[in-house]
Amino acid sequence: MYNKTEKFQVDVAANRINKFDEQWYQIVVPGKEEEIDVPSVTTYLQMYPKGIGFKLWLQKVGDKADEIRNEAGQRGSLVHHLIERTLRGETMAFENPDGSRNCSLEEWERFLSWCLWYQEMKDKYNLEPIAIEQIVYDLELMTAGTVDLIGKLTVTEKGKTREILKVFDWKTGSFVGDTAEIQGSVYKELANRMKIFGEIEGAEVVQLHPNLNKKGFRTREIKEEDFENNLEAFKSCQNIFHRTNPKAKPKYLTYPNTVSLETLNESKLNLTGEEK
Repeated sequence: MYNKTEKFQVDVAANRINKFDEQWYQIVVPGKEEEIDVPSVTTYLQMYPKGIGFKLWLQKVGDKADEIRNEAGQRGSLVHHLIERTLRGETMAFENPDGSRNCSLEEWERFLSWCLWYQEMKDKYNLEPIAIEQIVYDLELMTAGTVDLIGKLTVTEKGKTREILKVFDWKTGSFVGDTAEIQGSVYKELANRMKIFGEIEGAEVVQLHPNLNKKGFRTREIKEEDFENNLEAFKSCQNIFHRTNPKAKPKYLTYPNTVSLETLNESKLNLTGEEK
């Protein structure tokens, strides 16, 4: 493997689970045992100007902003999880036979929006998943991210049929800003720099929301001529991040891998985060 696919490590011999900072990735250098910590693409993009729309939203929601943001993040994470499991061949259910539910109705609606998108892409382009929830990175750019899907499409151009690869990124909010296209452009660049998937030609942002339109989803294909400008915007965000966070380091949590009543009686658990 060229990179880690989970944000934690289990050391059974040391009875330890190390959970890595969500804003950073640990990359294993190919051919070496060395590990390098790099900020995520989204960490850098926090430096991008939010715009007047964000200011007006803050004024409207006031001190509930963090709560709303966290709820939206949790909703998005669960929808992503439903999609991932479906792409890996599992059957998803809203309600189980015992009456328990796996998600909220709002989350299920967004998942069904994705199902409609998938069926359309399958019918039009014979979409085939190549990599699901794939970590991509580049040590020259010093960043990494998780691509929701790298898919293969069959397209017809000027009477000729050929296969292309494209990066897809799911968004579950009612508003998608400029950073979504920048993020998709960077993911495409990172995946191509890894040189293990084949040449990826395009990137697309897929907004999932049942109230968007009759389809229940909206797609934003990133234009070829915009990729370079998006990469430059990302690099500007990197410069601002490093200027304002010159000593930025990841944090991690350490958990025990096994727990017994005896160990609980002998010593107290310490689950506080530490700088790496």
